[in-house]
Amino acid sequence: MMGSVLMVHNHDTAKTTLETRAAGRRGCAGFTLIELIVAVAIIGIISAWAITNWSGFVRHQELRQEAHGLHTEIMALRARAMGEREEVQITFLTGPNRYEIRFRDASVTPLPAWPPTANRTANLTGNVTVATTTLGSDLPAELTGLGTNNWNSEIVIKPHNLNAFDPGWIIIGNGGNRTFAIARGANSVNPEIFQRSGTGAWTRTRK
Repeated sequence: MMGSVLMVHNHDTAKTTLETRAAGRRGCAGFTLIELIVAVAIIGIISAWAITNWSGFVRHQELRQEAHGLHTEIMALRARAMGEREEVQITFLTGPNRYEIRFRDASVTPLPAWPPTANRTANLTGNVTVATTTLGSDLPAELTGLGTNNWNSEIVIKPHNLNAFDPGWIIIGNGGNRTFAIARGANSVNPEIFQRSGTGAWTRTRK
């Protein structure tokens, strides 16, 4: 007598297996074209925002570094003027974006003429240029009595302990939203560094 095989078919188990396989196939189907377009657009917007902000940050740091470097240069030349009894002339050339430095003996009378050839020439960094604009009317207390002496053409440093600089200012920029000024008011001894955003108020950054 041949044996018989009893087969039990579980309909619920088979149904669950088929549903699982179908779900797996749907999960592997990938993105639709519309989803890809939206994702690419979002990435493009975020990238453009990041590049713009990074570019502005780099431009601001370049300008800030140049302002502090120029201020350091001016103060070093003031120390030389005092130590060597010389007058120092810093002439800014807005075309080639550089400045020239000349010295003359201040211990003799009358004062000799400035030498026709600069004793030293230095370039401004990157896209930094000297602006011909004024500081405006919204000035901090440190710049009271500033007058109209724009240093955008030249600064003359005299060998005195006080009042080595006439009140005045120079503004530098590099096409960004921020500008820096090196200025001395009537009630200050040395030039100081100021900055502003757009046409906002000037704020002091360093003595």
